[in-house]
Amino acid sequence: MSESPYLLDNRRDEAADRFSALAALYDPMTAGHFDTIGVAAGWRCLEIGAGGGSVVRHLAGRVGPAGRVLATDIEPRFLDPLADLANVDVARHDIVADPLPESEFDLIHARLVLIHLPERLAVLRRLAAALRPGGWLLVEDVDGAAGYEAFFDPVDDGEHLANRLHAGLMQFFAASGIDFSFGRSVRRLLRANGLVDVAGDGYVPFSPATRLLDRANYLQLGEELVAGGFVSGEDLERYLPLLDDPGFVPGGIPMLSAWGRRPPG
Repeated sequence: MSESPYLLDNRRDEAADRFSALAALYDPMTAGHFDTIGVAAGWRCLEIGAGGGSVVRHLAGRVGPAGRVLATDIEPRFLDPLADLANVDVARHDIVADPLPESEFDLIHARLVLIHLPERLAVLRRLAAALRPGGWLLVEDVDGAAGYEAFFDPVDDGEHLANRLHAGLMQFFAASGIDFSFGRSVRRLLRANGLVDVAGDGYVPFSPATRLLDRANYLQLGEELVAGGFVSGEDLERYLPLLDDPGFVPGGIPMLSAWGRRPPG
């Protein structure tokens, strides 16, 4: 991701918990999309913003020894354990500024990446150009406009508190330049970049992993949220202990996915 300031800096201590939570929440969804696309042995894949590496490991198993997975991130320190995989390459790479080969990949996947980048439209064009003829581009980003509520039917003070804090977090993200409408336009943008067989879907996870994600996000961003008036310090102090309760399960932010392929030939 771009070297411009990134709100959820992977160099912070909370990053490991955030990656674990995101993998638990969204990897099953992503794997299902790989099934739909037909990712198979021998494919050459590019994982943009590879984060904790869970998707890379999944892809490495799918493409097998005849395939190859290039995992990139602006801060790839969490990808060091992937060194045990013979068909994986790891690179420190800024998708906005660094070179990207053209007509190279059978699959390019970007999850929770483009929504953070002011240059997202230019990046999408570069990703489409990096596909081999017949290659697929899969983009997955949260729809914050539909995700202001952690509990759809709040019934007690804790659930109303979660919704209040979640709304403040989403407002903070939006004020910081994240375009929550982007995911809704990706199907159209894939077609505009010449891709065919474009399709997509939406997904809302309900999982205990949301507690881990909430804790990581609020611990990392809490001071900024309070200083900016997006949440109150009192609410934040009351909320964090609720995340220790196994029965307290906020919903994950809705994710929109879209995929399309470069015309063959």
